[in-house]
Amino acid sequence: GYRCNYDIYQNSSNDSRVENMKKIILILLIIVITNLITSAVTVIPDADALIKNASDTGNARGADAAISLLTKIAEQYPRYPKVYNVLMTWQEIKCLSLVRNEDIWREIMPDTPRPAMPTLEQKREYLQNHIQDETFQPSVSSLFETAGNAIAIADGDVDLTIVNSLTKQDFPIKLGAAGVMALPGKPKPVTYKLTDPVLPLSAQGEKQGLICGEALPVRSSFERDPKYGITPVDNDAIKPVIWGFSRMIYAYEYDSASSQWTLKFRIMWQDSPGKTDNRYQLASNTASLLLRISALARNYGNFTPRFSNDNIINIWLAEGGEAGGESFNNNIYLYKINAQRSSAEWMREIAHEYGHQVIPVIGGYEEPEWGANGRLGEKLFMRWLYINVGKSLDPHPWVSDTIPDDFMKYKINPLVVAYTTLGPKGIVGKRDESGMDAFVGFAIFIDITQGGRELSYILNKVTSPSYDGNNGFLKFIEQQATYYYEISSKPVISLRMAELPANTPAWVFLSEGIWQGKAVPEKNTMLHFKGEMDDQPMVVDGSGNFMLNIKGAGWHCVKLTSDNGDKLNLLKLVPIKND
Repeated sequence: GYRCNYDIYQNSSNDSRVENMKKIILILLIIVITNLITSAVTVIPDADALIKNASDTGNARGADAAISLLTKIAEQYPRYPKVYNVLMTWQEIKCLSLVRNEDIWREIMPDTPRPAMPTLEQKREYLQNHIQDETFQPSVSSLFETAGNAIAIADGDVDLTIVNSLTKQDFPIKLGAAGVMALPGKPKPVTYKLTDPVLPLSAQGEKQGLICGEALPVRSSFERDPKYGITPVDNDAIKPVIWGFSRMIYAYEYDSASSQWTLKFRIMWQDSPGKTDNRYQLASNTASLLLRISALARNYGNFTPRFSNDNIINIWLAEGGEAGGESFNNNIYLYKINAQRSSAEWMREIAHEYGHQVIPVIGGYEEPEWGANGRLGEKLFMRWLYINVGKSLDPHPWVSDTIPDDFMKYKINPLVVAYTTLGPKGIVGKRDESGMDAFVGFAIFIDITQGGRELSYILNKVTSPSYDGNNGFLKFIEQQATYYYEISSKPVISLRMAELPANTPAWVFLSEGIWQGKAVPEKNTMLHFKGEMDDQPMVVDGSGNFMLNIKGAGWHCVKLTSDNGDKLNLLKLVPIKND
């Protein structure tokens, strides 16, 4: 009986505590809701007094003084929209104060007798046309950051009139972490990962981009493209086709080191009846792929735009022309976008044209085109992309629709074989497509065995576009190797061989003398390699050691083959210097 009575008491006690807890939770909810309502009211007397004081201070001492005070008030009243709206007004005043009268006289009112003073609207017009200028960038970025924070934090409506007016012609180049939230077009994130252990740790990890979530009306500056959209003069013998573009999106990339978003691409296209959603999806796919390619090109090879002063590239998706692509200054054209293309072909075309934009050219070819940097771009960028594709389904529809192993097998390996079959000297004088493929294979061999930064260094140092010209690609590699052997006390050649097709030989430029070689397997096992140098047998012991007697400086082919599946991971060569 005692036990039963105790249980009844316990149940009664628990019920009482539950009821008390419910009351406490209800009281807390009332307090929270009351605070939210209080913070969301349209007028906060104390804050309004501080805002008025800040504006009075600005009228007396200038925009910077008002901005400083209003920034502190926003920290004190973070959910009050009015403080952000007034702060943006003063930040616009700061931007307008940077506009010089002489610039307006020259551009907007050239026929007006001086010293007629520009109006406020004329200053705004000039600012809208020049928000990309370095003079205005920091102030514009701060204004957008205020708007972004207001959208993220403040209750109630935020007045975006000022930021919307600033994007009438273009978009800011640099924006802070929150500033992109104030951009038009419902910006949406694009995320991807760089996981290749060959990359520095600082380059690995998740990367972030951002593109428009919906199509925007094209800004007037981009209604016509720079090549085909130029209005012909009356005496033109042949009238070119003038294309008009009506829709656009932007693409930003986030730099975690500086906590800034940087404008990378503008994508423009034409209206096509019944295909509005299709065209936006194509633009979105193009933008998100280019953000990945841009990050890969920079992190692997330090390749950046060559023809753009602000590092922004414009993409023109054209209904006309012949299916394919073209690069023109800092512009990429994709023609006849209605023509059927596979996912792999879209990726190839875009990577090809981006290669023309960022990779220094090795040229002089008669076919398929003069320069090889486009073909090199499509192979390098897609190789790097597939290395970093995870095992799960990739979020990009084109990438998920292709097979990485097939690309390596059918698009990369044959080019490496083409190069190693001919050798560096065998490519000399070949100006046809096979010569271009062999050069691209040579470049890929360098990327695989020594890294993209080494390849980028060579390409950027070359002063002749000819493969075998004076200080061309081949000559520069030979001169650099000779110089390295002369100045280094302990020169070492170290080549990563694991990603090459099985039994691929290594062409190396060696100085005269005795060289000691070391073959390092993928696994710590005894090696069973047969060795050759320049088609002559050489002895390789069970630890992977071998010796080379080089009679004259030059290119030599070192080949290690295995009949039982041993995979070569690393090839090292060290000269033995006589004391």
